[in-house]
Amino acid sequence: NYKVRCSPELRSKDIHCLMDMLIIDDPDIANILIDLNGIEQVLLICEDRDARYLLADINRVPPNCKSAITKGGNTYHPDPNYRSYCGKVKSSAQLLQTSVEDAIRNADEEISNLHREQDRIRQNLSNSSMQIQNNEGQLKQEEAKLASTRREITLIRDKTRVLENDNDVAEPTDVLALEEDLVDVQAKLDRIDGDLESKTANLEELKRELHKVRQTITQHQTIISSLMAECGPLQDVFRDNESKQRNIKEKAEMFAASLKSMQSKFNDFESDYEAAKSKAELEAENAAQVCARVPVTKSLKNLNSELRQLKEQIAAQEKEYGSREYVLNEYRRRKVDYERACSEITCSQGSLKKMNQMSKQRKEFISRFRKSIES
Repeated sequence: NYKVRCSPELRSKDIHCLMDMLIIDDPDIANILIDLNGIEQVLLICEDRDARYLLADINRVPPNCKSAITKGGNTYHPDPNYRSYCGKVKSSAQLLQTSVEDAIRNADEEISNLHREQDRIRQNLSNSSMQIQNNEGQLKQEEAKLASTRREITLIRDKTRVLENDNDVAEPTDVLALEEDLVDVQAKLDRIDGDLESKTANLEELKRELHKVRQTITQHQTIISSLMAECGPLQDVFRDNESKQRNIKEKAEMFAASLKSMQSKFNDFESDYEAAKSKAELEAENAAQVCARVPVTKSLKNLNSELRQLKEQIAAQEKEYGSREYVLNEYRRRKVDYERACSEITCSQGSLKKMNQMSKQRKEFISRFRKSIES
């Protein structure tokens, strides 16, 4: 009940059950093979093409068939889970025999070859049809000639009977001539009959060839239909793979654009970092010139806190006394006023010194004048 059923049509194509092809004397071994490998449900098929054709469609799968093994060692599993495995792999057959693209390409090539064969057969069929038409035309012409010749023979025979019935001895020569004509016509009729028989035989042969050609065309059309049916799912998978490949390419292009943008941002960041680094180094040099670097023993948190307090104090002082630029401008202006006042004070001190000298000289002159008067 569980054995695969091989019809006489399959056996005629050299397709048999694996269990029938094995010679096993020990029934225990046979039972082990049946239990472990299910050899009663495995087919042996000579050609891979026959295996694909037979197992690709669920309507053509033999009853109870679990798998099929070909001459090349390839394994095929029937529809609806149709798949094939290559038997040349060293490990157990776990890899698909061909890719989807290779299967589609092979199927397309086979379809193209079958189309070319079909065109050639159609050309031969057209030539055979034309030849049959020509032969039929010639056959009709020969039949018309045969009919006319038979009518002539009938007329000659009628004339011969009329002449034989006449007892006129004056015209024996005409009867002999008519008999000679009758012999010639009979020979001609025999030749025409021979030609007619040969052409009829050729016509029958051409009809048989035409029937064979039509059968071949029908077989090729069946094979093409089966290949197209097999190629349909593969083409769907191929189109799906193409769409996935296009999506992957689009994502790759998007990632490339993102990478390019990130690279440009990274370059800008590096340039900004170099500029900030050079600026920090320059400010550090200027700060070192103003004040020597002092080793820091405080933590970064304390330094940030003190820096924040200093910023608050600076902000409060700027709010009270004005901004740094305003204070500097006031300092410069008052310094100029101070320097001018200092210069004026210096001039005043010089004038005072001169006035003191003049006063001293006047006092000396007055004292001398008094002394001169008193004396």
